[in-house]
Amino acid sequence: MDIEMLEEKIKYIEDEFEKLKKEESYKIEKIKNEIKLLDMNVKELKKKKIEKCIECNDKSFEKIIKEKNACRKRIKYIKGVRKEIFFELKMLKDKKKKEKTNLLSKKFQLTQVYEIANEIKQNFLELNIRRQFLFKSIFEKLTKFKNKSLCFFNKYLYIQKEINLLFQLISKNALIDIFVLNKNGSFFQNELIKNFQRFYYENENSLI
Repeated sequence: MDIEMLEEKIKYIEDEFEKLKKEESYKIEKIKNEIKLLDMNVKELKKKKIEKCIECNDKSFEKIIKEKNACRKRIKYIKGVRKEIFFELKMLKDKKKKEKTNLLSKKFQLTQVYEIANEIKQNFLELNIRRQFLFKSIFEKLTKFKNKSLCFFNKYLYIQKEINLLFQLISKNALIDIFVLNKNGSFFQNELIKNFQRFYYENENSLI
């Protein structure tokens, strides 16, 4: 594998990593927006219910006052109004208590949604950290391999350059002299071995 192919592969891995990071950021942002929208809907629903409850109570009180204005006996009217007011107040308290219970239930559900969202966010963060560590390790290994390859390639170019320079410096006559010297050295070595063997055999025979 040459250096250009290695650089292309490194660029491809970097592009894939950036694409993956953008996708993960988009998913996290989408979940945040959904949670925010859910919170707004809950608040709006709560506001509408309270306004509706107040409007109903106002209508009920107006109806009671109109009916009691027609009564001749003020004491009975006051008692009736008082009784109905207490009843309405009791109904209102019960209704508010029920709404409070429902609101607490919704708050609990919303809290669960927040917890789930935080857990998902934490998982995404952990996954992102692991991926960053993995890609960092891969990039470090690729960088080391690339540096070693460049180092070996530079050494090869340097040696090749030195060899070419050496061949340029050595003339044709110098090459012939080296060849003759090598041949003479081999001949001298062979003669020396023969003389040593002859001397060894002569000494061995003289001892016998």
